[in-house]
Amino acid sequence: MSDQEVRVLQHPVEFREDPPDKEGGESRGVISGYAAVFYDGSPGTEFQIDEDLAERIMPGAFDELLASDTDVVALVSHNPQKPLGRRSAGTLRLSVDKRGLLYEVDLGASSVAQDARDMVRRKDFKGSSFTFGRPPGERFIREDGRDVRIIDNFGTNVGDVGPGTFPAYEETTAEARTVLRSRLDEQQREQAADRSKRIREMDQRIKDCRVEIAQSESK
Repeated sequence: MSDQEVRVLQHPVEFREDPPDKEGGESRGVISGYAAVFYDGSPGTEFQIDEDLAERIMPGAFDELLASDTDVVALVSHNPQKPLGRRSAGTLRLSVDKRGLLYEVDLGASSVAQDARDMVRRKDFKGSSFTFGRPPGERFIREDGRDVRIIDNFGTNVGDVGPGTFPAYEETTAEARTVLRSRLDEQQREQAADRSKRIREMDQRIKDCRVEIAQSESK
């Protein structure tokens, strides 16, 4: 099982023409979209992974990423052979607003970039997505009979963002289900071990108290 997870957001990908550069060159345009949305209390802002398993990305979850110089890349459908831009080159810009994580990519002269521009115009892209490694700020809660993964911080573990056609949406959801079940089982084992440890420590304190009382009464 890969350490990288993928989340897909069905949201329009947009294209805009930029003004020509100072040398009078032709603008190749910018594509933009939301790679992720923040949970705001409504069902449409959480990722439904299973009937009893959901995921919520909280506001602020990308703050550490944006404050860093992590070199996120923009790819078409996560294909490394179809690059559109990268953060370190200034051709990919990431930002957040009240809705979520927004990306903007300056399109170059490559065939991949021009194909992407045409696909956006034809509305062939069904949305955007991003990949990420295990978030340093994740937790699980139980709510209304469901397990919910809360992501408060992705750290710098975001790999790529970009538009896609996403024919493997169900496969992505299935893999997310497998990863989260594994993480949830891990947390439950840790919580059970922690409870057992606290019980042992409490039992030991009780024994120590009884010894102290017995010693005091024998004097």
